[in-house]
Amino acid sequence: MNSNLNFIISRRRVFILLAAKLLLFLFFANELSHLSTAEVTGSLFRVYDDTKSYYQPIVHLVDGNGYSRDGFAHLGEPDIVPFAGRLPGILPLFAPLYALFGHTTACQLMVFLQFIIGSLSIYVLGLIAYRLFQDKALALWAMGLYLVSYQVHIYEHAGATESLSIAFTIFSIYSFLAFRDKKKGYFLLLAGFFFAWSVALRPIMGSFGFVWMWILWKSPTKKMIVRHMFYFWAPLALLLLSWNLRNYLTMDRIILLEDQWEISYPHEPEYGPDGMAIRQLIRTWGGDMLYWTDGSMGNILMGPKPTKTVKDGLPQRIYTPDYQADSIILLRQYYMAANDPSLSDSLRILSEVRATEMAHRFQKSYQQHKPVDAYLGARIRLIGKLIFGRVRHDLPFPFQPNIKPYQYLIKASLILLHYVLIVVGLAGLVVGFIRLKGLARLLACMPLLMILVLGAGLGMIEERYTLPLYPFLIIYGLWLMRMTLLHFAPK
Repeated sequence: MNSNLNFIISRRRVFILLAAKLLLFLFFANELSHLSTAEVTGSLFRVYDDTKSYYQPIVHLVDGNGYSRDGFAHLGEPDIVPFAGRLPGILPLFAPLYALFGHTTACQLMVFLQFIIGSLSIYVLGLIAYRLFQDKALALWAMGLYLVSYQVHIYEHAGATESLSIAFTIFSIYSFLAFRDKKKGYFLLLAGFFFAWSVALRPIMGSFGFVWMWILWKSPTKKMIVRHMFYFWAPLALLLLSWNLRNYLTMDRIILLEDQWEISYPHEPEYGPDGMAIRQLIRTWGGDMLYWTDGSMGNILMGPKPTKTVKDGLPQRIYTPDYQADSIILLRQYYMAANDPSLSDSLRILSEVRATEMAHRFQKSYQQHKPVDAYLGARIRLIGKLIFGRVRHDLPFPFQPNIKPYQYLIKASLILLHYVLIVVGLAGLVVGFIRLKGLARLLACMPLLMILVLGAGLGMIEERYTLPLYPFLIIYGLWLMRMTLLHFAPK
């Protein structure tokens, strides 16, 4: 195996990979520099809606104000409020940069740091592919496909955690494969370390933990099971212990991963009692909860400027004898009134209570009158929306009237690649789970389980939640294509 790995590791291939990645990085950095807005205008660092919630608490911490967010004076909060809405996953990277270089330069350096880590993850993915299937061509194709999968790498240019969490997942899997082959305990500890870090960056990565538990349980003896479990889970246990100790001492509460949205983001109407109740109702219907997605149920019920009306945009299947379109229109009116600052506090509170009560009542009615759809059909629809939903229209650059031909071609190619990977890769995962043995079969469970948790469990179907699937889709999709070609090859 070592000689074959040397073939993958050759200096020439590493140089070509890094050169291609650097060219892509510089190209997209130039394109995105024209779109950057907000805090670090005109720089490499692109600001997203979630950026502030990741970076601001670290800025406050380094400045001596603890891990906290800005308070909202109009809500009666103090200037600084202790925060537990995000695990401090980027703290080890951003805090020293901010302390040494200040905010603007630290943000620029984070982009370069994410670029380096992302480049390494492409290479390591090729090594994983080879260790799983002993095929040099498959490993090289895996690196090439992941290199051009800029739906993932675009987040290297931004104040987000997607690219880092996926990279650390790749490092975790490779470290475990190294442990399997070399039987050195520090590789298993390293696998657990990167898994814990990926969870700190994106808690949904914790869904992989069920599969890791299954893998470790297959150790040959009980003594080895205990030892392997300890090595792998120690980093996550230490992270959660220190995090919850901080939360208890600072906020008098145990917060296992992240705090409730309505506490962390009290200024967001969709996270108020009425907004959360409407989100639950939409999830029971099997719809998209995001109010900023044009034409979604969330947009129709909660959007400030919905693109469709209740009667035109909602399907007839959601109605029961207890409520019809007029009732949903009234629900929306109460929700909008509850979040209208021009109204009196008493009227807003009354509207919030009524909207919350109506949403809960409609949800219960739907579950009673249409239980099969509420508990099964809706979950299947959500899984379908997660897998085959729309790719974000603004990445890597938005569709616009003056979009240039080359931009349109790049965007269309990435969208096509996304759906090809989803179809072929998902088929490879399912077939791999059925036909493969050992670790290759168990690793195929990770993305399949995440799909179930995100879609059927949480109803979180935003396109970016499919990004952690990409490394798996690429490897298992290529494996399926190789097996198909071998099957039909002339004997």
